[in-house]
Amino acid sequence: MTHPTHSVSAAVESAHQALGPAGVAARLNLDRRHAAVLIADVAGYSRLMELDETGTHLRLQSLRIEVIEPALARHGGRITRSTGDGLLVTFAAATEALCCALEVQRELALHNAGVAPAEQIRFRMGLNVGDVLFDRDDIAGVSVNLAARLEALARPGEICISRALLERIPASLAACCLDAGHRRVKNIRNPVQVYRVLNGPLTPAIALRAWLAAMCVDFWRWIALGSSAAALAVGAVALSGPAAARQEPDRAASGASAPHAAPVLRPTQAAIGVAARWLRSLS
Repeated sequence: MTHPTHSVSAAVESAHQALGPAGVAARLNLDRRHAAVLIADVAGYSRLMELDETGTHLRLQSLRIEVIEPALARHGGRITRSTGDGLLVTFAAATEALCCALEVQRELALHNAGVAPAEQIRFRMGLNVGDVLFDRDDIAGVSVNLAARLEALARPGEICISRALLERIPASLAACCLDAGHRRVKNIRNPVQVYRVLNGPLTPAIALRAWLAAMCVDFWRWIALGSSAAALAVGAVALSGPAAARQEPDRAASGASAPHAAPVLRPTQAAIGVAARWLRSLS
């Protein structure tokens, strides 16, 4: 005797129905979908509010009405959560999410052109893409947590994206990403590959800052490795047989970078490129 197959969601729904009205009322309306997540936060919000509470609030409301909400409408962004200084937004596609973030940052830069640096409202933004848990009023999941960590790594007026989102950005999109290396972030087990999206031309200051940051990260990584050199040496001797030799190609393969369409600059490449352009300008 054969039984019809049912999906897991259908089986759960049947169980809730069997419990009667109380079971149906207690049902969790969770929906797992693939989505791009944008988290934006005003840099130095507390300081701005302390300087001019009413003025900061009114200017932020004006920017939201004139810049942020129209951009979200054009790119299909859905505000899931809004606080005094931050937004949590979801998009159906990674490209739309990045286009919207770039558009907002460019418009905010124009609005800040005539404002004193200490009074400028600038957003940090983090973008990621992956499976997200949706319910009636909120979203959750590892993909959302990673977007929050990327936002914390961004500088004022900057966008940081994950490798997963980078790999979904076509080369036709006029955006260049700077490889910021692997970073360890709070409550994420493995180091995260971070990319900083350039919202304009690559300047000497940006290239130098990226190169110095990369050197600092490498320096502390080597310090950490050096502190455990003795233990690694003992382990290397123990594993230096034929079995370890057979595993070496697998380790090399696992470290290979996945192909991506969007252009990516390494910090050293960026610094060399800027220096070459400067030398050509002198000739």
